[in-house]
Amino acid sequence: HKLMEIGFYDNCKFFRVVPNFVAQFGIHANPDVQRIWDNRPIPDETNPVEDRHGNSRGTISFAMSGKDSRTTQLFINLKKNTFLNKLGFTPIGKIWDQNDMENVVDYINAEYGEKPVAGQIRYRGNWYLDDTFPNLSYIKSVTEKEVTE
Repeated sequence: HKLMEIGFYDNCKFFRVVPNFVAQFGIHANPDVQRIWDNRPIPDETNPVEDRHGNSRGTISFAMSGKDSRTTQLFINLKKNTFLNKLGFTPIGKIWDQNDMENVVDYINAEYGEKPVAGQIRYRGNWYLDDTFPNLSYIKSVTEKEVTE
């Protein structure tokens, strides 16, 4: 919530896109800002999702490498990935675009796949991505919207 409030994800690029699986983002455009957040792990959810709705197409979950290893990186599910529920990937939100709510995930460019190097992004930020991978899709801005179903 705090990261969203301060605009951390604004202008973040999708540096890892695995077609028919996930699109990952969450390394800040400015390396100095990223360094501040690199050593602030984000605790795991206390109530992980275990039902069939978790990790559905368009949901957003933290990337992680194990228990209590979450940082600023997130991914958007490009399809229904319910097997991730049992691995502890708890959706925290859903992508939303007022113009094309259902298909916005289809517009994320997968041209570079997993080629961008996370370490280089941390060190050089969007300068590295703009120079080496100029066609990456990015997040214009992130806001919170309460949804009632």
